[in-house]
Amino acid sequence: MSDPPELRLGRGDQRAAGVAAVLISAAVKTFGERGLQATLTGTALWAALAVAVIAQLGSQQAYARGALSWSMPALVLLDPLAAVPAARFLTGERLEPGHAFVWVPGAAVAVVGVVLLARTGEGCRRPVFRRRVSGKPREHDRTGPEL
Repeated sequence: MSDPPELRLGRGDQRAAGVAAVLISAAVKTFGERGLQATLTGTALWAALAVAVIAQLGSQQAYARGALSWSMPALVLLDPLAAVPAARFLTGERLEPGHAFVWVPGAAVAVVGVVLLARTGEGCRRPVFRRRVSGKPREHDRTGPEL
């Protein structure tokens, strides 16, 4: 069974977004070290712009193509998973192993929370508090408020 298109798009564009974040970091570093002219003539800024546009277009397609329960976890969770190796490769940055006791449980909670929230049903969209005049429900109580 193949993956749904929204999941495939979500995975692809968030990898691109993670790489774009690292390229933006490299462009900011270039700006701080060598100034505006070096930043504008360097490749990091323009590569970041191109990759960010591709990532944005991909995320919009993922949202438009199908269920949010597939695209949202892929969009939210794969960005940092792509950014960490890209940061290591492009800028030499890395996560400190001594801080794993903080970022491993935090990442686990984020994964579980995003997946659970994305998979919850639409459910009832009525307001939580509604004043009723009589004991029996009115027509708009079943279908939602009329605007």
